[in-house]
Amino acid sequence: MKMEWNSSTDQVSNKLLDEKGENAETWKRNPGQKNEFPTELCSSEYKDSSVSSANRKDKGYAWLIVLWSFMVHVFIAGIVYTIGVTFVIFLDTFKASKGVTAWVGTICRSGYSITAPVGSLLTNKYGSRPVVILGGVISAIGLGTSVFSTNIYHLYITFGIITGGGLGIAHVPANTIINDYFEAKKTIAFGIAKAGLGIGSFLYPLLIEALNEEYRWRGTMLILSGIGLNICVCEYSLLMGIGGSESAMLFSVLGITNIVGLLLFGVIAHHPKADAMLLYIGGPIVCGVATVLLPLLTQYGQLLAYSGLIGLCSATAEVLSPTIICQILGPNELPNGYGATLACAAFGMLLGGPVAGFMYDSLHSYNGSFFVGGGAIITSALCMVVPYLRLRKKHSHRPLEAVIEKLQPLMDDTLKM
Repeated sequence: MKMEWNSSTDQVSNKLLDEKGENAETWKRNPGQKNEFPTELCSSEYKDSSVSSANRKDKGYAWLIVLWSFMVHVFIAGIVYTIGVTFVIFLDTFKASKGVTAWVGTICRSGYSITAPVGSLLTNKYGSRPVVILGGVISAIGLGTSVFSTNIYHLYITFGIITGGGLGIAHVPANTIINDYFEAKKTIAFGIAKAGLGIGSFLYPLLIEALNEEYRWRGTMLILSGIGLNICVCEYSLLMGIGGSESAMLFSVLGITNIVGLLLFGVIAHHPKADAMLLYIGGPIVCGVATVLLPLLTQYGQLLAYSGLIGLCSATAEVLSPTIICQILGPNELPNGYGATLACAAFGMLLGGPVAGFMYDSLHSYNGSFFVGGGAIITSALCMVVPYLRLRKKHSHRPLEAVIEKLQPLMDDTLKM
């Protein structure tokens, strides 16, 4: 098979010379020979030029990658996780119904999840960093064109589809790159990187309130680059007579406790005796039960406690998702598996906000949406019991298989005699 050589090929062979010595030089001079080509060149590590060798895992440069991923998550959270605050602003600006207005954030959040598999495919082909940049550019275009919207339906396209889609493309590589750089400390690294979601959730609600007072919503859109999730709790607090700034504080409390949860559960799951799957199941169950009981909370302090509990316990799903996917599918399938789970989550995100809004328009109460939403969260957590039991059964067979493997040569010798 004839091969043509160019400058990029020479660069690859020079890299192999540095790492493989004489065999690489022989391969370079005689490409037609059947010399053994280092198969690791085709691994996922070499798809991203930032990863050079396995010995860099868990070490100095890897932590810079964690910092980079952390900042990406701050940016994403500023857009995706603060829609409850700007929902009120859009409601006041365009005078549409709650159900119609809720679609803005819902489409953004759903687009963010639906395009995640696209981010997975692009990451597999081009590496993590270029895909994050691409997603950032797309989302910036969506936010920039949103300022020209003259009605709520324009925001469905600019802010919802374009901005949400760009963020979904960027989200997957911002997570999967951690898998390439970490092995022993992977869970801790994921926890630190995903703490950016909490930081963004903590800072942006307060910034949105301040900027809206000074520059109104169009100026806020240009400055922030952020809008996101959780409509019902904020609207519920407003119905109780709690002001906009106090409502924004609920999101900030959720954000700061989410940071604590991401770091805390990342460290706990790293312990050899910890069961990541049980933590992954337990967190959503607590969130679901708390949401079902939310109509019983009538004081502002109680809502702050609820926001803090949700921020803390929801962190289990955020920080442990990559670890669970690796356990079930294997590390090499993390980009595809992570993208697929986000795409599935899009269905709930697509329906959640508008359904809650329409239920309120019909019933003049959010209680029904809390019951339905909390029950759905609990059900989703219980669905993970089956994979958990299968993993336990699979792991319980491993010690026996190891014993049989060690005894097999002795048994073979005995039979021969």
